[in-house]
Amino acid sequence: MEVIERIALTTGISSWDAVSRAAEDQLLPARALVALGNFRRLIEDARAMLGPDFATKTRRRPGPRKQLL
Repeated sequence: MEVIERIALTTGISSWDAVSRAAEDQLLPARALVALGNFRRLIEDARAMLGPDFATKTRRRPGPRKQLL
């Protein structure tokens, strides 16, 4: 968290953008980068679910469909 906070404070960007910068520049250990990537995807997916066309997009998503038993 110190790296992300330092990036945000020194560059004047948000903590969210600092997470992206840390990942792009690989400023954290690999394990931390994987965890941050997973966290970002989780948040981005949650944001997408708030959109008005989320249900439409999920119905159109390609791939196998599994039936629940």
